[in-house]
Amino acid sequence: LQSKIDDMREQSDENRLHSEQLLQSKEKEISSYIVERDQLHSQIDVLRKELEQDRLNSEQLLLLREKEIADFNTEKNQLQSKSDDEVRKQSEGRFRLEQLLKSSKKKIAYNLVERDQLRSQIDVLKKELEQSILNAENFQRLREKKFARSREKEIADFSAERNQLQSKIDD
Repeated sequence: LQSKIDDMREQSDENRLHSEQLLQSKEKEISSYIVERDQLHSQIDVLRKELEQDRLNSEQLLLLREKEIADFNTEKNQLQSKSDDEVRKQSEGRFRLEQLLKSSKKKIAYNLVERDQLRSQIDVLKKELEQSILNAENFQRLREKKFARSREKEIADFSAERNQLQSKIDD
């Protein structure tokens, strides 16, 4: 009888050790999820800063190009009275500036599209991160519930066996 009690205690200790090891393993897994989440937040912050800098650069470039065109138009009006040769030179300069403006507008449009794509990617990453966090939290709650249930069952089983053994001893 004592041997059986000792075996049951040993089994209970082994179960407890196994449960603690499992708990430590899951805690490490959750910690890695948290580290990954923090890294994703850092990456999102970097992308936001880059996106904001791209927006500012695009706005500055557009303002610069508009100023160049305004300056050119002012200069053109002042030179209107000069010879045909001068007018031809102005036209060539204007054409170059217009081509530059078109090119700049294309670049700005491309940057805006790229910014929108990055925002979409950031939104997807946020949703994935939030889902990962929810999954990790749900898993943690389930694990804690299962662990509590298994501990209660072990205690109940042990108590029942102890009571049976005690009643056999009493008999």
